[in-house]
Amino acid sequence: MIEHLSEREWAVSTKKLQGPSQSVIFLGNQWVKGERVIPEAAHNHLTTLLQPINACTRKKSVFQWGPKQQTVFEAAKEAVAQALPLVPRVDGTPMELQVSHLPELSFPGQKKSLILTEMGYPVIYQIEDIYYPVLAALGVSVNLAAIVILSRGKCGLSKCITRYLVGMAAADLLVVISDPILRGICAIYFPGSFLDVTPVCSLVNFLVFATTEFSVWLTVAFPFDRFVAICCEKLKTKYCTEKTAVVVLGTVSVLSCSESLPWYFLYEPAFVIDNVHWFCVYKPSFNTSPVWAAFEFFHRILTPCVPFFLILLLNVLTVRRILVSSRVRRGLRGRSNGENHKDPEMENRKKSIILLFSISGSFILLWVTQVVFYIYQRITSSYSYSSPTDPRYITERTAGILQLLSSCTNTCIYVLTQTKFREELKNAVKYPLILIVKFVKLLEELKSFKH
Repeated sequence: MIEHLSEREWAVSTKKLQGPSQSVIFLGNQWVKGERVIPEAAHNHLTTLLQPINACTRKKSVFQWGPKQQTVFEAAKEAVAQALPLVPRVDGTPMELQVSHLPELSFPGQKKSLILTEMGYPVIYQIEDIYYPVLAALGVSVNLAAIVILSRGKCGLSKCITRYLVGMAAADLLVVISDPILRGICAIYFPGSFLDVTPVCSLVNFLVFATTEFSVWLTVAFPFDRFVAICCEKLKTKYCTEKTAVVVLGTVSVLSCSESLPWYFLYEPAFVIDNVHWFCVYKPSFNTSPVWAAFEFFHRILTPCVPFFLILLLNVLTVRRILVSSRVRRGLRGRSNGENHKDPEMENRKKSIILLFSISGSFILLWVTQVVFYIYQRITSSYSYSSPTDPRYITERTAGILQLLSSCTNTCIYVLTQTKFREELKNAVKYPLILIVKFVKLLEELKSFKH
């Protein structure tokens, strides 16, 4: 085609050329593997419209057809009728529309295209259906346990470190509640609930962004505190205090909520039934407005790209300072004592560094897929997918799964690295059992007293 145009003195810009791909857009039509598909603008959020119908057609669900389903069905027929000219078909032949559940339609970057073809329930969604409940149960229990144990102040950590760890556990708990529970589990197992009303749906999405940003930046604040404690002797006494930790926690929470607030105003209802606005879909301006584009870019850079590289930098600088100070300290102690003795200061510093590196390393490993994939998207400008089986789409969902797992790992790190935390956790597990044993003994004594 390019040669044909060039022979007729048509100039073709190399920037407009598309490389090898299974999908192509030509004259306004999108073709995937040789078949024309319905673009997002044409199907008018058909996947969202069909959610109430999907709720009563899923396996092991009771089939209940009411006014809501009928209204949605009529709206879906109208949307399909408008899109029929875009789909290759023989006039007069019936068309079968496969209804599949596509949760989290309103999540940025997950712009799903609907292909009128026979498609089963994607494997990635089956994994999420199991993963979210397990993650929610684990995340709530471990983070609550961490908050209670650390708040008692019996883990041998300074008050400053304890404040940061309690704040991180509380932030992770909020992430688990807002994302896997409110947005994940409820969308999968309770479609059509009050959480799907547009104002509530918008609020949930705002909470997801705010709590995630809060959790991420607290993971930066803790390494920065340890960096100051180890590398900045003059600033250490003023910054590494309990009061400063509380101020940092409050400041980060306020800034996270303020920066995430625009997400609440991003959505509009997918449709209205009896004056009730249902579901959240992006406003058309989100894809056309340079203001929204700039805001999304700023948000993605702020979370998680900047924190990711800041944590790497702080850990590198901290390690370098530790190696230098350790050599000097060993040399001075060797000269003064003439033999090798244990250094209490170095032992305490070692425990603190193990805790720091474990938390930072866990964050980096679980977020690296998210960061790398976002950079790939920005470079290649690939934000749409041909189907839920598209490898890029599966990679994006997998990155989200790993990211959410980071909200449950810190307590496991405390158990592995902190001896006193393990002891407190054992006591917490034993305490209910001890109460049960005492209660049983009390009942036996009462029985024997009656006899």
